[in-house]
Amino acid sequence: MKLDPERPAATIALGKQSLIYMDMSQASSYFKIDNPIGRRYMKSGAKKRKQHEIEALRRAIPEGAAIAGD
Repeated sequence: MKLDPERPAATIALGKQSLIYMDMSQASSYFKIDNPIGRRYMKSGAKKRKQHEIEALRRAIPEGAAIAGD
């Protein structure tokens, strides 16, 4: 299926230029829909543990002790 591009015969009005500058929450509010990007993309605030913190916790657990999840 070979198609050759063609130049359009007429131009189309783009509409409101202000729509270009909206973020997702503004656009979803404007079009009265739920925001498609929810909190799932935002950081939880949880901090990564440093290796020395992990090692200190590991040393604090007695040898052979049961660990939750095992």
